[in-house]
Amino acid sequence: MVYLITDGSGFYKIGVAKRLKERIATLQIGNPRELIAVKTIYFDSIDEDYRAERAFHDEYNDFRAIKEKQRSEWFAENGIMELIEANSEDLSRILEKHNLAIPPWEIDIEDPRKIKTPIERLRKYLDTKTYCILLENGFATVEAVERCIERQRGIRGIGWKRWTYIVNSIEDLRNEERGG
Repeated sequence: MVYLITDGSGFYKIGVAKRLKERIATLQIGNPRELIAVKTIYFDSIDEDYRAERAFHDEYNDFRAIKEKQRSEWFAENGIMELIEANSEDLSRILEKHNLAIPPWEIDIEDPRKIKTPIERLRKYLDTKTYCILLENGFATVEAVERCIERQRGIRGIGWKRWTYIVNSIEDLRNEERGG
């Protein structure tokens, strides 16, 4: 996922994390102010997360907190207000400039800390290797895996037998959630 966090000082960090809570805890060590996630955007893979992060960094390059250091991931609030307040259409427009697309349901603006169905919920239905492959490919939610399946997109390290296994595991999870 791509995240946008702030410490309330007027600067925002645009970054990538598989586990946002852990990432914020790590960054919090070097920051005396409380860090708060204000936006998360979920993509189908970690590769897409990094491409989107790069697109946002390029889009708002003029508003970096440290102009001389292109590696700075902190941006001035007045320069990135468009991103902070962006709805799904706004984000799609920004990403299209960089040949990226995002399904609008991937954006959780109302509560950026909420994850639909964490991938961890699928753990008890999968063998360790399959679960690790999903994590390594950056899947944070079961919904992201389901969309990948719907789009018939491949995942590195997963053949058709393992796909069938994953589909059946998701069905088992959904049945359990429905009380079936």
